[in-house]
Amino acid sequence: MWVFTYKFDEDGLLYKYKARLVVRGDLQEDWGDTYAATLAARVFRFLMALTAAFGLKAYQYDVLNAFLNAPLEKLVYVQTLDPYVEELGKVLELKRALYGLKDAPLLWYKYLKETLIKLGLKSVKDVPCLFTNERLIVFFYVDDIVVLVHPGHLDDHQEFERRLEAVYDLRKLGELKWFLGIRVLRD
Repeated sequence: MWVFTYKFDEDGLLYKYKARLVVRGDLQEDWGDTYAATLAARVFRFLMALTAAFGLKAYQYDVLNAFLNAPLEKLVYVQTLDPYVEELGKVLELKRALYGLKDAPLLWYKYLKETLIKLGLKSVKDVPCLFTNERLIVFFYVDDIVVLVHPGHLDDHQEFERRLEAVYDLRKLGELKWFLGIRVLRD
């Protein structure tokens, strides 16, 4: 099934249409655990206060087709919309998490968490989606990643960005302007 969405810029103007092939997760028979942690709004507000208080830089990234990066933990077969393939009585085996799968958000969360740990970050205890090391604070909400860094340590940020780009196809959004529908203004 195809899902069509619209993307708006920071002024609320339409700038892009998206089409995404998805799985009908509502028809999925066995999916197990599906809960994926997300960043709490109060944690985001705290991080923005910290950014302002210490003059940190905030850089934002979007992981393109994020769920498709996550490997599946069990076999998943899907029927196709292609009448020719269905006529032959064939199904497809998924190799990666596809949008619409019940456990796709959890699989992506686990995969991103594993990546951040491999890149030298540590998970903050009892605060999902927040990771740190000596120089960086990294938080995310699904596929939107934000890196906070002191202006004196921009080389650490650039190295982290380079290593993250080696793993994921990223869209660099520059300095943080919007997150969770909240506009971020700096003066």
